[in-house]
Amino acid sequence: MPSVTISDICDGIASTFESDVDIATVQSYDELTESINRADLPLIQVYWEAIQWATTGNTDRTTFGGGVRSKMATIHVDLYAAPRSHLNENMGDLVSQIDSIIAVLETEDAPPFFGVSGIKNFDVASIDRVVFEYTSGASPVWYMGARIVLNLWVF
Repeated sequence: MPSVTISDICDGIASTFESDVDIATVQSYDELTESINRADLPLIQVYWEAIQWATTGNTDRTTFGGGVRSKMATIHVDLYAAPRSHLNENMGDLVSQIDSIIAVLETEDAPPFFGVSGIKNFDVASIDRVVFEYTSGASPVWYMGARIVLNLWVF
């Protein structure tokens, strides 16, 4: 049994954003919906993207003689700020929400990160503006948003 699971990580990140950011809806990996309702905006979705294992060797030790293999989990946090309509209004909503998310990430300065004891460290790999495309019926719908990529070291 791993010391920390992907579900622990995603749920911890989702809970942190749910309690610390003024976002209407936060969905962890097992709560993702197939469509987006305007009433749910702004919306955050948290899900895992990748896991990488550290190689074995004589340097994978955290204490005297105790070998530990660490893993890096890459988690995506997608923010759907608003339906794409007027660029200045959409960017205003998006920038305000990203500022709030950055403020929360900056408060995560000591373990347990995101309330999960197995997360030993993390970094924000990127925060990119995104225009997400969803298909609603026969026509596409675009949402102004952002993708936050987190790398978390767990062991």
